[in-house]
Amino acid sequence: MRSKRKSRFIICLLIIFVVLIFISIFNSSYIKQVSMSLNQSDLGEAIDLETGIINNDYFKINKNGDMPEETTNGINYAIEYARDNNISNIKLEKGIYTVIGYNNSHYRGLVMQSNINLDLNGSTIIQNPNNQYAYANVTMYNIENASISNGILVGDKDQHNYNQENGETHEGGYGISIIACNNVTVNNLEIYNMTGDGINIYGINKGEKICNNVKVENNNIYNCRRQGITIGCGENILIRNNEVHDISGTSPQSAIDLEGVFQSEIIDKVIIENNKIYNLGNVNALLLVGYIENVEVNSNQLEKNILIYDAKQTIIMKNNEIKNGIVDFSNNYTNMNVGHNINYVLFKNNKLVNSYLRLSKVMDGNVFNNNIQNGKIEFISSNGNVKRNRLNNFAEIIEVAIDFSNISGHTEKYEVEVEDNQIDGNYGQKIAVDYDYYTVN
Repeated sequence: MRSKRKSRFIICLLIIFVVLIFISIFNSSYIKQVSMSLNQSDLGEAIDLETGIINNDYFKINKNGDMPEETTNGINYAIEYARDNNISNIKLEKGIYTVIGYNNSHYRGLVMQSNINLDLNGSTIIQNPNNQYAYANVTMYNIENASISNGILVGDKDQHNYNQENGETHEGGYGISIIACNNVTVNNLEIYNMTGDGINIYGINKGEKICNNVKVENNNIYNCRRQGITIGCGENILIRNNEVHDISGTSPQSAIDLEGVFQSEIIDKVIIENNKIYNLGNVNALLLVGYIENVEVNSNQLEKNILIYDAKQTIIMKNNEIKNGIVDFSNNYTNMNVGHNINYVLFKNNKLVNSYLRLSKVMDGNVFNNNIQNGKIEFISSNGNVKRNRLNNFAEIIEVAIDFSNISGHTEKYEVEVEDNQIDGNYGQKIAVDYDYYTVN
């Protein structure tokens, strides 16, 4: 009898042991499911399946700007819930949401998931004031097929603690951080007061995984301290129909910056189209630096300088209106044959007002059908074509309208074709050529 009881006791212990192991393995999922069931009975559906609206009470989300930790966790829980339950389109209740945008691993704030489209529904997402070097209101990290739209993202630039005891520059506060993502869209957002960039697009581990097929459309980005939009790594990127303005505080302070620091961090197939960039002080509207290939800048309204610098493959600029700046294609190497020059430039059908164009050390520069008011064209140690441009100067005298010159130390010979350019107004000389280095056809 005792032997049977002992056996039953052992069997019961084994059963309890197995159950405990099962619960420990699936504890998190189990607790969530139980919690969801309880919440549903008390608070209704987590997400309305017809409208996609997130139930704030269900997820303990505060829409009055309070309880930042609970609100951050609650919205992220809702996004995970939508992912786990195959709900693709979700929407916030309109309100003000304060989020915590930093943790010990990478940027945080609202953490987007794959296959989720989040409609902010006119809501404002405010960064909780902090002293962190880096943060994000919204993080897209290593995901695909996702979008965020229709809201306002506010940084803590004016309330931020810029303590620099550790030498930190506090320039990493982003409205949206997009890292190593595929097929994501950012649309119809107002983004301002970031300590760093409005939108930041990067890869992982110096290009081990890059962003691909990213669309940034119809956004208003302003009052950010470092940049409006930064692309540090990625391909097939569309920047369209955005306004970027009032960017100032810490270098480089560009409206849009493409910056390929490492050769492994590819920047390729980027279109910058129909954007308005203005009120930038003395900084760059566009800055393209480093390992960049195949960029098209089309039909934009741009104020201030455009600097395209060092190691480009193909740059096309057409149908743009450019005011009060210099468009400068250049590099920092003495000889063109070392592989750091810009290989191909097409500058076509642009209107320049109080601005001028400079091509320095360009292998093949093509300047066609541009209208330049109170400006000039400079070719410096470059090959190419200058055809059918109209130059008019009614301001202070400009010494030369179209100038072909050489940089000291260069020994190459250059070829250019010059045809049907119309030059009028206050120029000392229409065309000047350094024939020791140029052949003009």
